[in-house]
Amino acid sequence: MLPQRTKNVSAIIPISAQSQDNLIKPSARMPWYRGRPILKELQRTFSQDRRKTEGTRFIVQDIYPYAGSSIAAGILLSGSLRRGNQLVNSATGKPCRVKMIREFTQEVSFSRYPKNIGVVFEGRPFIQRGQVLYQGCDPLISKRIEAKIFCLKPALPGEQFQLQSLTQEILVTLQSLKKINDFDFAGVSLEGKQSITLERPEAFFRMSRFVLRDSTGEIAAIGAIQ
Repeated sequence: MLPQRTKNVSAIIPISAQSQDNLIKPSARMPWYRGRPILKELQRTFSQDRRKTEGTRFIVQDIYPYAGSSIAAGILLSGSLRRGNQLVNSATGKPCRVKMIREFTQEVSFSRYPKNIGVVFEGRPFIQRGQVLYQGCDPLISKRIEAKIFCLKPALPGEQFQLQSLTQEILVTLQSLKKINDFDFAGVSLEGKQSITLERPEAFFRMSRFVLRDSTGEIAAIGAIQ
């Protein structure tokens, strides 16, 4: 029986967490259902970012050699960036000043989200894939996070998972888990091997989300911080 509160429901998806039917990919055992699996539906539902933060967020995707130095390629996810601006590396807490901005093959003095850009910094600051460089209001940076997850596989306190959020990949330990309802939702506490950079959902929903992968590399849970 469906619940009465269906005013804001975007989709009704038949699933089986135990058999992983319609969780990550369409189930061959439910050919009568032709909609999206739950992971694809969540990605579609939240594809339009809800952001209230006015800060700049540059997500590093990779580092490449460039003119005797290096260039950080990534996504300008919010805010703007100008040559000479100083960003803070959330992983190290250290500042880094923008020397050059490139959009494709063109050098520019100013860029605004959403855009894929390359950034050269003054000196040789320690920057690598997965780091978040920011300016303005601070993101949430902590080794321990409280979150709500939707479990695709059984999870027990003490288990380790690879947390992935945008390009961040951090080993975390499940410290505690409390079931929220009769479905597979749970409140959890996660401890990272290193600091995790996220945002409160009300500030920037896209940066509040993550997935947990088990030791086989499969997605064990989808979550968002509280």
